[in-house]
Order: sequence, then structure tokens, then C-alpha cells
Amino acid sequence: MRSCEGEICHVSSQRIRLRFARGKGNKALMAKLGRHIAGLPAVHTIEANPRTGTVLIGHDCCGEEVISLLGANKEFPLVLRAKPRPELLGQQIKQQVNRSLGMVNKKMVRCSDGTLDVASLLGISLVGLALYQARNGLFFPAGLTMLLLAFKTLEGDNA
Repeated sequence: MRSCEGEICHVSSQRIRLRFARGKGNKALMAKLGRHIAGLPAVHTIEANPRTGTVLIGHDCCGEEVISLLGANKEFPLVLRAKPRPELLGQQIKQQVNRSLGMVNKKMVRCSDGTLDVASLLGISLVGLALYQARNGLFFPAGLTMLLLAFKTLEGDNA
């Protein structure tokens, strides 16, 4: 039997919502999923919706137990993956940016024999932009903000 791939959308103490891309508009597949899942221990309600391709499972035990039971059936194996969480994506992007800036910083310190790093370069750039804004008569508010940020950046370097 071919496995059915789905996505875990939501898990709580009493409910699990799964989404099956192949199930959207497929009444036969959604009915089969409903029958299969309804036979599992601790499952007390099933709502299989072919219009959306989702299955809502009401259960009496730990959600992780039900999910492991779903993948264990040899007749009708379900391959479930977790839905990407945006808050984790933001953390991953932040970590990648921090790693990249860290590598740039190391190279900059090495190339300048320790006299210049990313924070100092940023501070110097902000001072330069603030002075440029002041020279053109556009000092407030952008120039002042850049100047304050520059001093805060440079001050943080020495702390």
C-alpha cells in the first residue's frame, strides 16, 4: 500500500489536526483516512473534511502517542511531518545572520590587524551619514537618529 503524506497542523491535549494535500477534493481518500484513524485506540471523534483535506482527531491520550500510532500501521502507513512554525523560522534566520556577521567580523578583525570590527565600522558609517545629513540641512530626525545610534554602537564596543 502506498503511504499517505500529511502535515501536522495542530496538536493539543485533546485534539490533533492533520492536513493531507492529496485529500483535498478526494472524498474516497478522506473517507478511508477517517475509517483508519477511527479504529485507533483512544480516538473518540473524527472529522475528515474532503473540501479542505483536513482531519480533526479527538483523543483521550497524549497527542504524540496518537501520532506515533498513525505512522505505525503497515496496511495504511501515514507519513506525517510537522508544519513549519514561523516563530522558529525567524529564530533560524536570526541565527544565520548572526553566524554570517560573526564570520565577517572575524575576517575584518584579521585583515585590519585588530583595529576594525563590524560594530566600529557601523558606528563610523553612521557618524559619516549623520554629518552628511547635517551638511545638507536635513539633520533632524534622520541625522540625529544615526548619530545617536553611532554613539550607542561605539559605546557598546567599549563596555
